[in-house]
Amino acid sequence: MALFDANAEQPGAALARKRRTGSSRGLDGPLLIVVLLVPSLILLIGIIFYPVFNTVLLSFQSLNLADPLSNHWVGLENYTKILTNPVFDFWHCPYASNSSGAVLHWCPGSSPTWWLLTFSSTCSIHSMASSITF
Repeated sequence: MALFDANAEQPGAALARKRRTGSSRGLDGPLLIVVLLVPSLILLIGIIFYPVFNTVLLSFQSLNLADPLSNHWVGLENYTKILTNPVFDFWHCPYASNSSGAVLHWCPGSSPTWWLLTFSSTCSIHSMASSITF
């Protein structure tokens, strides 16, 4: 007499078969993707994109915080003022000396140069480090 009949149906198998044949519970497929993405996209738009858009919009206006009703549209006038103001002297390289007397230079064109130098040195360090085996 065998303790286990291989042809006998296991308990709960009928219930599992019944669950599979009916409509599935829960979300799956494209609906799940939409349900998971929509809240994060709303937060992304509300926290990042709206302030950026509003800042760009405000940069084209003349704002007076003491009298908010007198604010008006000035277009590119704010940008023209800041780029031609001699106090900021945006287009010339400022010179500054540190405590050792060395002269430090900074120009708008130097940032891409430094980025290229750091990127190339990072690539060379990575290629050297990838050849090392532990």
